[in-house]
Amino acid sequence: MTNDPTHTTEDRAPARTDMLNSIRFSLRQWQPYRYQGLVIILSLLAYESFRTFFALQLKFMIDSLQVTGQVPDLLTIMSTLAVGFFVALGLRLRGEQLNAQIGVKILNQLRLRMFKQLQRLPQSYYTGRSTSDTLARFSTDLTDVERVITVQLRDSLLNLVLLLLNIPVLFYIDWRLGLVPLLNLILMPRVIGHLLPQSTQAGYRLKTEEAALGGELQETVQAQALIRAFGFETQMLHRFQQQLLKVETMGVRTILLRSLVSLSARSLALFSLIAAVGLAMLLVTNGTISIGDFVAVFNLLVLANSAIDDLNRIILPDLIAATSGIQRIEELLSEQPDVVERSNAIAVPPLQRQIQFQNVAFRYGTTTNQLEDINLTIRVGQTVAIVGPSGSGKSTLLALLMRSRETTTGKIYYDGVEIRRIERASLQQQIGVVLQETYLFKTTIRENIRMAKPTATDDNVESAAKLAEIHSSILQLPDQYETQVGEAGSQLSSGQRQRIAIARAILRDPAILILDEATSALDPSTEAALNITLQHLGTSRTVVTVTHRLSTITHADHIVVINNGRLVEEGTHDLLLNQMGLYAQLWHKQNGFEISDDGRTANVHAGYLAQLPLFSTLDTAVLEAIASRFTAQFTQQGQLVFQQGDVGDHFYLIARGQVEVLVRNAHGTEQKIDTMRDGDYFGETALLHDAPRNATIRTVTDSLLLVLPKQTFLALLDELPSLRVAVDRQIERALENRTRQHVDKDVVPQT
Repeated sequence: MTNDPTHTTEDRAPARTDMLNSIRFSLRQWQPYRYQGLVIILSLLAYESFRTFFALQLKFMIDSLQVTGQVPDLLTIMSTLAVGFFVALGLRLRGEQLNAQIGVKILNQLRLRMFKQLQRLPQSYYTGRSTSDTLARFSTDLTDVERVITVQLRDSLLNLVLLLLNIPVLFYIDWRLGLVPLLNLILMPRVIGHLLPQSTQAGYRLKTEEAALGGELQETVQAQALIRAFGFETQMLHRFQQQLLKVETMGVRTILLRSLVSLSARSLALFSLIAAVGLAMLLVTNGTISIGDFVAVFNLLVLANSAIDDLNRIILPDLIAATSGIQRIEELLSEQPDVVERSNAIAVPPLQRQIQFQNVAFRYGTTTNQLEDINLTIRVGQTVAIVGPSGSGKSTLLALLMRSRETTTGKIYYDGVEIRRIERASLQQQIGVVLQETYLFKTTIRENIRMAKPTATDDNVESAAKLAEIHSSILQLPDQYETQVGEAGSQLSSGQRQRIAIARAILRDPAILILDEATSALDPSTEAALNITLQHLGTSRTVVTVTHRLSTITHADHIVVINNGRLVEEGTHDLLLNQMGLYAQLWHKQNGFEISDDGRTANVHAGYLAQLPLFSTLDTAVLEAIASRFTAQFTQQGQLVFQQGDVGDHFYLIARGQVEVLVRNAHGTEQKIDTMRDGDYFGETALLHDAPRNATIRTVTDSLLLVLPKQTFLALLDELPSLRVAVDRQIERALENRTRQHVDKDVVPQT
C-alpha cells in the first residue's frame, strides 16, 4: 500500500488562477488553423446577423401595420427572410463541421505533444507522482480542454458577435436602451469577479483529489492477491471512503462556487432585462419610440441578455472548470527534461576503446551530491561490476552512463567524445539494457522481442531467443511466438519474462550490455542458468552490471565498489577479498547461508551469526545451537512480513531477497525509508523487549527469510547461560543507544 504522491500537494493552490490563461492556451492551439477559424467566425457572423436582421424586419412590418394597416411587399420580405435563413443555416452548419474537424485535430495533436513530453521526462517525474495522476491529465483534464476548444471558444465568439451586432442597433433605436446591456456587460465581471479565483482554486484541488481517488482504485486492483491473502478488504474500504470524503468535501465547495457564479450572472441579466423593458415601455408611452421599435428592442434585448447570460452562466463556469485541467496539462508540458540534446550533437560508431568517467559528481535538485569525484575507466570487451550498499549510488552511475541523467560536474567520454556531444539515438543504439523489473508489453512474445529492432525478421527474433535460451520454452507454448503475454507479461513466469527481456537486448546486438539487478528477483536455479547465459553473451561485448548479489560477479574483469556516492574500492574479486574492506564485508555477510536450488529453504552459518552484535561474544558451539533453531519462511513478492504496531515476536534474517521498510506518517500514509537485501536482518528488538513494531516490512521480491521466534529464543536463554549473559549486555547497550540516538534497529538495517 504505497504512499500516493498526489496527497502531498493537495493544499497547493494553482500557479495561476487567471481564467484568461485558459483562453490564451486554447487560442494558441488554434493558431495553425487560423484561416479555418476565420471561416467559422464568418459563419457565426452570418447566422447572428440574420437574427438581428429578422428583429429589424419585424420592427418595419409592425410600424407599417400601425401606420397603413398593411405590410407592403410582404411576399418579398418573407421570401428574403426564408432565403436568408437557409443561407445563414447552411453557413452555420459548415462552420460547425469545420469546428468539429479542427477541434479533433487539435486534441490529437495535444495528446501527441503530451505523450512525447512523457518520453522526454526523467524517471524521477514518474516516481514522484502516482500513475493515476498522469492518466487523469490524458482523460478528465483533456476532456475539459476539448470542451473549451470545441464548445466554449465557439460559443464565446457566438455571443460576442451577437452583442457586437445588437448593442449598436439598440443605440440606433434609442441610446438609453443601448446603455442597459452595455452596463450589464461592464458590471457583470465586477459582480462575479471575487468568486472566480476561489472557484478556480477549488476546481484544481478537486481534480487533485479525484486523481488520488483513482490512485486508490488502481492500487486496490493491482494488489488484489495481497488484499485477499491478508484480509485487507476492510482497511482498503476505509482508505477509499476517506478519499471519497475528501472528494465530496471539495466537490461540494466547487459546485457551490460555480453555482454562485451562475446565479449572480443570471440574476443581473434578469434585473437588467426588467429595467430595459420598463424603460422601453416608458419611451413608447411618451412617444419617443414606436410599437415596432418596442418589439424590436424587446427581441434585441432578449438576444443581448441571452448572450450575456450564456457567457456568464454557462461558458464562464465551464471555463473556470477547464482552467484547472488546462493548468495541469500546462504543468506537464512545462516540465523540463533532465537531458536536452544539443543541436550540433553527433552520431558515433560502436564503442572501440573505452568509456571514461572524469571527476564526475551528480546532485539531484538541491540535495547533497549522490555521486562524488567518480573516476572510472571501462575498457571495451570488459565485464565491469558495480556493487555497494543500498542507496550508495550504483543505479545513478548507470543512469549517467546511459545519459538518462546529466552529470552535475565532471565529464563522461565514449572513445574520447564527451557524452553531451553524442546524439541520444546514436548512444541508445549501442546499448542493450536488462532491468530487475522486467516489463513486457501487452502483445505477443515475438513483438515484445522485436521492440528492440522493429526491422528485425522473424528469423532474427528467434535467433535472439535461442541465444537467451528461451526458444525451446516458447515452442512448448500453444501459440508459440504468437502467445499473448498479458498485461506486463502476467501470463509468463518471472524466469520466462527475464529471458525474453534478454532476447530483446540481444536482438539489438549492442556494443554495451547493461544489467541492473537483472537476475536478483529469480530463484537460485533460474538465476544461475541466466547468469551462465549472460556470461556467454558478455564474451563479445562490453558488459556493465549492477548487482547486490556478489556471488554472481566473481568472474568480472573489474569490480567497482561504491559507498555513500564515492568509489571506495576497485579490482578483481580475489584482490578485493584480500583487501578486507567493504567488499569483503559484504561478501561474508551474503555468504553466511546455504540455500536450496529452488530458493525455498536455507540454513544460516554460525560464522554469520558471529557478525551480529547480539551474538558476537558467543563461541561456535553456542552459535551453532542458535543457528539450528532458525526456520525458513518463503514470502512472495508484495507480502507483508509484519505491520507497524504488530506485537514483535520474531527475529528475521534475509537469506535471499529484498524487503522495504515503511513507516506511517502523521497523515496515516506509509512512506518508504529503507531497503534491505541478502544478508541484512531486522526485528531483533523483539527478542529483547516487549514492544510493538515501529515499522512495516514488505517484500519487494520473492524472499527467503530465516526466522527465530521469541519463544524459541527464550528457551535458548534457559539452555545456554552464556547467551543470557550476552543478551543482558546487549540490552544495556541498546538502552544506551536508544537514549543517545533515538534509533530503533527494527527500522534501520544492520549490515
